[in-house]
Amino acid sequence: MESNFDRRLHGQQIEELARRYGFDVAEVHCTADVRTLARRYRDRESSGDRHPGHEGFGYEADDDGFVAELAGRDHVPLGIANVTIGVDTSVGEQVDLGDVIAKIGEVKGWT
Repeated sequence: MESNFDRRLHGQQIEELARRYGFDVAEVHCTADVRTLARRYRDRESSGDRHPGHEGFGYEADDDGFVAELAGRDHVPLGIANVTIGVDTSVGEQVDLGDVIAKIGEVKGWT
């Protein structure tokens, strides 16, 4: 699954699914600095390519209030995973997906 999960809203639900269907949870927790997050949001918002179900919030391109709101959010792992890998995506092209997969494999004993 992939989403912008919130520990308070989704942690218990995913934990229950894992128990019910017998799967392990591996969480790849992606982070970036708030200015990068705000820029990415604004880029998606202005691209015209967003899915109609993803309505914007009306922030302007240089809205410092949006950056402050992002900085105040609790961006933490769900806390239920068998393995959690933290990935800083501030410079996205530096993320090595093969390395992330290998780390999960090491913990799970796949290597």
